[in-house]
Amino acid sequence: MVTKTSKKVPARKKVKATTRPAKTSARRGSIEGKVTANKVTRVPKTAQRKSKVQDEDLPRAKKRVGKVVDAVEKKAKKILKEVEAATGVRSKIHSNIANEIDNMLDGIEKDYSLSNTSMDTSEHRLSTGSLELDIILGRGIVPGWYTVFGPEQSCKSTEATTIMGAALTTNVPIISYWDYEGSSSTDYITNILRIAGINMSIEDIFGVRDPKTSHWTIKPRVRFYAEGVAEKFFDYLAKLERALPDKICVKDKWYLVYPGKVLNSQGKPVMNKAAIAIVKDDYDKNYFRKTGKYRIAAEDDSLQALVIVDSYPAMLPEKQDVDDPNNSIAMQARMFSDQIKRVKGKLKAKRIAVIGVNQLRKVPMAMYGPSESEPCGEALKFFSDCRLKFTPRALSGVPEVKGKGMLEEEDSVTGEGVDTYRYIHVRAQKNKLSTPNLEGWMRLWITDCNGEGMGFDPVWDTFRYLRQTGQIVGKRNGFKFNIKGKETKTLISWMEFKTMVLGTSKQIKEVCADLKFTKPFRVREFCRKQLASGVGIDLYFATKKAGHGKDVEDEGGGDEEESEE
Repeated sequence: MVTKTSKKVPARKKVKATTRPAKTSARRGSIEGKVTANKVTRVPKTAQRKSKVQDEDLPRAKKRVGKVVDAVEKKAKKILKEVEAATGVRSKIHSNIANEIDNMLDGIEKDYSLSNTSMDTSEHRLSTGSLELDIILGRGIVPGWYTVFGPEQSCKSTEATTIMGAALTTNVPIISYWDYEGSSSTDYITNILRIAGINMSIEDIFGVRDPKTSHWTIKPRVRFYAEGVAEKFFDYLAKLERALPDKICVKDKWYLVYPGKVLNSQGKPVMNKAAIAIVKDDYDKNYFRKTGKYRIAAEDDSLQALVIVDSYPAMLPEKQDVDDPNNSIAMQARMFSDQIKRVKGKLKAKRIAVIGVNQLRKVPMAMYGPSESEPCGEALKFFSDCRLKFTPRALSGVPEVKGKGMLEEEDSVTGEGVDTYRYIHVRAQKNKLSTPNLEGWMRLWITDCNGEGMGFDPVWDTFRYLRQTGQIVGKRNGFKFNIKGKETKTLISWMEFKTMVLGTSKQIKEVCADLKFTKPFRVREFCRKQLASGVGIDLYFATKKAGHGKDVEDEGGGDEEESEE
């Protein structure tokens, strides 16, 4: 039997103990000793400085500090001079660069026949003939494209004719009226103009031609066109823009600018003989050398032309003017989209305003989306600077008016009988030329005591203006003037106010005497001048902000027509 024996493990060698300390512990002990010694024996540097200054003589210390301050100031002045010198060089360089840029831009304007003009914040505005509508438009009409739209019998054509009358009173040089609907009435136009204070016959307004020679025996004040083809209107407007000079504002002064050269029938540039005959030797020579254009001073910034078109849906494209069943129903919309681009951009430079009339139609069986639509496409909406929506309203929806149905009757002051009226609500749904979304009320004078249509009622128009500018206090059946210098202590009845607007000179004098006025007060003329000066629009916004111009018993503001009961 074999037995296993275990190996013997050799014993570890024993290390002899020594009394010599380890290096690390010795080093740590020496550092601790030094730190302890420093804490006891070392003096802080700040304390050493304080003691040193205290030991020195005080006057010598002050002198040394003064030298340091002088050296710092000297160094600062030197740096400041260097900065000023460097800045002066830079400003001179920038000035030279700016001059070169101006010369470069002048050259570009001359090469491409551009006219630089400044923006005028207080430009002249043409009155619409209605105080209420002037407030909605921000004092009136400026160059641009205006669209009046609404349903049937909403006084769109009446408003277009009223604006034409206002242009006649302010002597707009060129006025043209395009009647695409063929529905103009000479008697109605004459009555509207008579209410506006224009005593002109139809022959004086639209002229008379000799049937044999076709020459004008009476030159027209308004050019009237009864057309059917839409392209003729845009061709006319485009050629008018090319013929008229630019009207620009430079340093608050207005100028007429004629091109130095024009294109002949072959498309080659030739001297503008027509402009030379107009300007003669009165043009700005320096401006001609810079731009190659003739510039003469203009009296003001008023319109050069007013173009009225009634209405868009009746303007058929030339291709659609024939009996072709293959024509697309969207051809009219495409025509407006293409043609309006030709003329829209030049309206402001040429100082031309376009007033167009559009319809508002019901969408048949509309279950989703809008229930009304405007014909002629979306381009008209986008290119229109201002869009005015006219809506007929029932009496129950009109502020300060009581009654049912659509018609209102009052005693006449112009004869024996009654006057008949109905009301129109107006809202500026779009206005890029002034404040948008303003609204108001207008009253149509349907018939007077003689049964004749008279256009918009100036009595209601004047009352609304005074109400919205805070210049009357009270209700419609009895109010007081709050006009500065014309305050009244007794109440004014509606018939007295109506007489002040429409009455004869004798009737106005009698009413003013009852109101204790020393002189006859023609209230409508006063309102027109106040609004034209800019005071009226300031009073309107101040009154609106204060909340004093709120309509009494105002239940209106909607757009839907109520049925006559």
